[in-house]
Amino acid sequence: MAGFLLFNWGSAVIGCGYSGVIFGLLVAQATFFPDRVIYIYAFFPLKMKYAALVLGAVAFYLTVTPDRSGVAHAAHLFGALGGWVYLRGMQHQATQSGFRAAWPKVGPAVKPASRKGRTDIPWEL
Repeated sequence: MAGFLLFNWGSAVIGCGYSGVIFGLLVAQATFFPDRVIYIYAFFPLKMKYAALVLGAVAFYLTVTPDRSGVAHAAHLFGALGGWVYLRGMQHQATQSGFRAAWPKVGPAVKPASRKGRTDIPWEL
């Protein structure tokens, strides 16, 4: 919300929504699970780290181009920045306290070697 207010100073427009928070969660997902594959529009597979960069670049482009769509694109960027700053603060706090479990090293999921029982359930579950 602070980013929206910064870019729309003196405007009578009021912003309301959670899209900035969603972009913060997108950054957190890309930080913890960078090699997970997601599907953009259900057809285009993309690793999470690249998806966050692509969606951030689109939000940046839509922020700098003047439009009257009524969408607070600056709030998306500041939400992503806020999520990144928060995660870096948590990482710093975890390393200062010596509590390494607060910032786990998470890699890609490993598929189990054998699967017994139902095969129609995804292996991630």
